[in-house]
Amino acid sequence: MDTELVAMLKQDDAGAFTELYNRHWKCLYYTAMSILQNSEACQDIVQEVFASAWQRRADVQIEFPKTYLQQAIRF
Repeated sequence: MDTELVAMLKQDDAGAFTELYNRHWKCLYYTAMSILQNSEACQDIVQEVFASAWQRRADVQIEFPKTYLQQAIRF
């Protein structure tokens, strides 16, 4: 479950991060594409969102990871 992955992520578990990425990158990419219609920009944004999530993993309270990530894509 995603909430377990978030708990493991807070403990610096790179495997949990990889699993979150693998579960959600495609959905996030399509969300970005619906807004931007530019594949390269969408790929960059998805990478930036995941990089930010990794950098802020100890500070951010994420209850629903998919929703959190999709909101980050929209902003």
